[in-house]
Amino acid sequence: MLDLLKIKGFLPIIIVNGTLFGGFQIRNLAIAWLVLDITDSPLLVGLVNSSVAFAVLFLSPLGGAIADLRDRKKTALESRMLVAIVACVTSLIVILDIYEIWHFVILGILLGGFLAYGNAAFQALIFDLVGIKNFTRANSINTLITSISNTAAPLLAGLIIVSFSIRGVFLLFAIIYLIGWFLMYFVPSIETHNQNSSKRRLMTPVNEMLEGLKYSFLTPGVRWLIIFSMAVIFWGALQPVIPAYTRDVLGMGGEGYAYMLGVGGIGSLMVAVLLSVVGEIPKKSLVLTIAVIVYSLGVFIFATTTSVYIAYLGMFISGCTTALWMVIIFTLVQTSVDEKMRGRVVGVSQASLQLLGLGYLIGGIIAEFLGLTLALVIPAICWSSLHLYGYLSSKEFRSY
Repeated sequence: MLDLLKIKGFLPIIIVNGTLFGGFQIRNLAIAWLVLDITDSPLLVGLVNSSVAFAVLFLSPLGGAIADLRDRKKTALESRMLVAIVACVTSLIVILDIYEIWHFVILGILLGGFLAYGNAAFQALIFDLVGIKNFTRANSINTLITSISNTAAPLLAGLIIVSFSIRGVFLLFAIIYLIGWFLMYFVPSIETHNQNSSKRRLMTPVNEMLEGLKYSFLTPGVRWLIIFSMAVIFWGALQPVIPAYTRDVLGMGGEGYAYMLGVGGIGSLMVAVLLSVVGEIPKKSLVLTIAVIVYSLGVFIFATTTSVYIAYLGMFISGCTTALWMVIIFTLVQTSVDEKMRGRVVGVSQASLQLLGLGYLIGGIIAEFLGLTLALVIPAICWSSLHLYGYLSSKEFRSY
């Protein structure tokens, strides 16, 4: 671990990634609670928070093509600057109390578009810094920092809600993204073969994007990695339901919701620490499948109890397996593909992950018509069943 931290630019870039996830967690928590308080509708919570994901979904493949053509540090830096600006505008309209629900939708689309522009370049840059031999451990450390951020962010947001108001949470969101933009300046640029190739410079980003889509969905093994990335639609379906279940069934307020998310973050943190020490994960495909099944068990525990403490247990179990899933998926996406296609596959994967935004909407709809418990249980069963089917049916995936 210490050897990785000595690599120039590695520590700043994983902290930047931590600010990205932590800031996004704070944003989603604050907007979810604000919209729920105003409208009392899980459906609208899902609709508003899904706006970011829809933008990233449609634009990330193009961002992946750009990552294979341009300097990745420059692209990532521009992206972080733009998302910081959107965060500041979002914070400002809430502090000044001049917001409407549709404002969050528009700002969410802008945020998603700017994230899509630079996400693939950012993730590929981490690989460029450490190389393939160190990438699993680097990814584990990256997940560790992200888990710390995801744990601290909701807890800090809960304290701010209790001590000040929801406006303070939005201000924190803006500050965190400004810090992320600043730290990107300490990450070095690394030229790749793709970016030096005159042949690649003659290709347009659109052609590169289409080539990446074809490779991602037609290559055995890689196809299942993309499908599993797309399956976060089921994870996303849980997100607008959790605050409503926490409030209406468990009887907890906004700070309680933040603490519930924080417990899940603690689980992720513990697993990320373990993985950063262990390093390489054997039989990644099998471990990934088991992780999703155990995650679904944690959701079932949460969704079928009225006890706050048992609900904490369910969230803790789910948090542990979330970190494991993230490390394995992000590692396989970059280590099991052709080097020339890496940026584009990362872009397609990033786009696929944004189906969680559609999941927000689906979860809200299920909650409206079938109730909160089924809105939690149904997506969890679907997510684990798909992973189990993929593992049993694809020998290419099982070889990972």
